[in-house]
Amino acid sequence: MYQGSVTVTIAQSGTQSSAAVIPHDAAICGLQMPAGWNAASITLEVSPDNGTTWQGVKKVDGTAYTLTVAQGTYVVIPPADLLGIPGNGQVRLVASAAQTTAARTLIIFYAGARA
Repeated sequence: MYQGSVTVTIAQSGTQSSAAVIPHDAAICGLQMPAGWNAASITLEVSPDNGTTWQGVKKVDGTAYTLTVAQGTYVVIPPADLLGIPGNGQVRLVASAAQTTAARTLIIFYAGARA
């Protein structure tokens, strides 16, 4: 098993993060929230074509996969929840409200198994 991380940024007054590539044999398992986070939940989007089109990540019941987050916290994400994200596809985070006071940097953690 191995672990890794990738950093993404949501621009000031923005709601979408920069894109991140998650290795093909890994699943997202955590999210580190910055101390200055303006209150907002997080949803995820994936791009199967290197950032040309984006699709919201949905649960089996058709609702958005939403994370309730708070500033300065680490959010545990069950890896099985996001195993369906295309390998080597791009992922980005979408905040439910703009980050009005400054750009925000978040860290996405992932884990995977190598044979």
